[in-house]
Amino acid sequence: MRFMLAAYAHCDQGKIDEVFYEQSIDYRDLESALRCMDNDAVANITPNILGKKPNTYTLTKALAEDVISRESENLPVCIVRPSMVIPAWKEPMPGWCTNMYGPTAFLVAYAKGALRSVIADEEIVADLIPVDLVINAVICALMKTAIDVSRSNRFAIGDDPKSVDVDFLEESSEATDGTLVTVRPRIPIYNVTTGNVNPLYIHKFVKLCQRWYHHYPLDPLRLPEVTVTSNKFLHKASLVLRQTIPAYLYDVTLMLRRHQGIKMSDLNEKLIAGMEVMEFFFTNQFRWGEDNARNLLKSISPVDQKVFNFDPRSFAWEEHIKHYVIGTRKYLVKESMDDYPRARKSVERLRILNRSVDSVTAVFLLGLFTASGATGYAVDAISYISGYVAGLL
Repeated sequence: MRFMLAAYAHCDQGKIDEVFYEQSIDYRDLESALRCMDNDAVANITPNILGKKPNTYTLTKALAEDVISRESENLPVCIVRPSMVIPAWKEPMPGWCTNMYGPTAFLVAYAKGALRSVIADEEIVADLIPVDLVINAVICALMKTAIDVSRSNRFAIGDDPKSVDVDFLEESSEATDGTLVTVRPRIPIYNVTTGNVNPLYIHKFVKLCQRWYHHYPLDPLRLPEVTVTSNKFLHKASLVLRQTIPAYLYDVTLMLRRHQGIKMSDLNEKLIAGMEVMEFFFTNQFRWGEDNARNLLKSISPVDQKVFNFDPRSFAWEEHIKHYVIGTRKYLVKESMDDYPRARKSVERLRILNRSVDSVTAVFLLGLFTASGATGYAVDAISYISGYVAGLL
């Protein structure tokens, strides 16, 4: 029996090792309390329950581990903790994906032109792991757990102790006849991440995505452009001016033209809500312990290491991001690869239109300031604002 939880379940720790962590609240007490509360009461106590955890997602994952630790008893159980899961490296095919969770949702929104600002620290590692590596790790962990539990249940005193992985033995007792030992297995935990051995920094991730979406664009709603900043003021200003207001203008235009289409204002609200959830993970660096995962890979045969490969050093990010981008087009938005040259032309037309509008606006404002005699003041104001923004950056 395996449980696949999140490597970020204990993101309030300085370093996340492959161990259980004590929780500040008992899940049984929490369940009993929540049964007696209405939604408003739950909302009021949620900040106190969360403590240092950023959201209820990480809290419930941590509590799930607590449940497993206390309730599993002698069941053959292991826990696999992947970081942010992204489309496949190789299997069933490169770039394969079926959902838009985590960073994938923001990539699609960027390529469609709906996302204009991301709050992130570009100098930290984006810990992403392809889904097929996670599945391979789960298969290997299940096999290892089944073997260790089977051996521990009938472990003869005279047997070679190497036949059981002693790292996962918690306690034992000898049978009265001296022939058997009953062993209670410790629940193994495996952190499956890439940041330690194959790091991808956010600034490189952004550049690779922009490069490959330039080659293989989605059919755009607006010109794909995005600002990545760790400054909250600039992020919020960009959201309002470049994302929220244009989204409502887009909806008004569709309404006036009596066209049915995606409501950009609804999409914008979902993007903002998603960004608020992901902000903590995009602006904080995490460290992982991975001894169990590395030992698991070493414990399987060379043949199985190739068939069920979950070594994060096996792939290059540049090539994988290419397939990641193509995968969002093929498997998520369902746009034919035969049509991407047409989408590229659409992006170029939008870029020309965008530059034309910027040029006309600049000429209009310059003429307005010149006619009013305020050119000098405008230049001074622009210089001051540019200097202030540069200082913030």
